Amino acid sequence: MRSSPAGIFGMAIVAIIAGLAVSAPLIAPSYREIGPVFSPPSGEHLLGTDDLGQDIAAKLIHGARTSLMIAVGVALLSALISVAIGGSAAMLGGTYDRVCMRAVDAVISLPSVVVMILVAAYLRPSLGLLIILISLFSWPGGARIVRSQTLSLRERLHVVAARAFGASRRYILLRHIVPDLGPILVAIMIQDARRAVLMEAGLAF
Repeated sequence: MRSSPAGIFGMAIVAIIAGLAVSAPLIAPSYREIGPVFSPPSGEHLLGTDDLGQDIAAKLIHGARTSLMIAVGVALLSALISVAIGGSAAMLGGTYDRVCMRAVDAVISLPSVVVMILVAAYLRPSLGLLIILISLFSWPGGARIVRSQTLSLRERLHVVAARAFGASRRYILLRHIVPDLGPILVAIMIQDARRAVLMEAGLAF
């Protein structure tokens, strides 16, 4: 990353957005205050106001806060589910593996946006509910990747040695397989976070 100017520039952008999102209550205490409608950018309203007279810059900062919380929440929860399902399926195999993979196929085939809209119609929408719903539709792809990598990693020499010394499958998965999956899990989490932000924006619209 340090040797990549594009990588440093991208991380700087993410850091700035994250900093603005975290400090939203301090930078923009409220965006619901009504001012002049369609006001042009000024010292008081950096990006002007919308058709309701609300400050656009403040709305963007608070929106970034919500998107950041959803992205982090979905990335962590979906990665946890992916490791639990994909890793256990690869380690146990047999009927359990087949059932898990059919469950993955079933979730992938569901129209995620339609299902989430229906659920939100009957349950009170909230940030926590949105994170759970998006996570439930984001884990299958990661579970497939984790399963395929676990099938390869479990044949590595250090894993075979741990198995020969009597280590349980759970111990091997948590202490040997998951650490080796680190770079892949980071990529999966970034992908899930990106998808979560897009889905949240679409549902909000």
